Amino acid sequence: MDADFDGFDHPVVATRRIARNTIFLSLADIANKVIMFFFYLFAARHLGVEEFGVLSFAVAFVTMWSVVADLGLGIVSSRELARDRATGRSQVNRALAIKLVATVAVILLIALVVNLFGFDARKVRLVYICALFV
Repeated sequence: MDADFDGFDHPVVATRRIARNTIFLSLADIANKVIMFFFYLFAARHLGVEEFGVLSFAVAFVTMWSVVADLGLGIVSSRELARDRATGRSQVNRALAIKLVATVAVILLIALVVNLFGFDARKVRLVYICALFV
């Protein structure tokens, strides 16, 4: 390793790694969108209008609350890991612990709110199932 770079990758190696990671992330995002398109296509066809509406409500309701569970910690921990790999692991572990606690709190909050609104049992069960994916 060259002493001029102070422990960092050579610029060419770093550029290749960033490009490769960007391509993988883009492909994963495209695959996710294609899979979700077919999921909603088949769900709408199989469930019918009313049942698909209940599914859409549950997904939207849980997605609205899942924003609170993230708290921006994914972005912060990625940035800190890229900034300093030596302390990055401990910072990522702390961020994951905080995110786990926040996720449990959000799931409990979802359960509380959905029961307070007095939805029928079918909607409540579906919201519970969707909340497991927060």
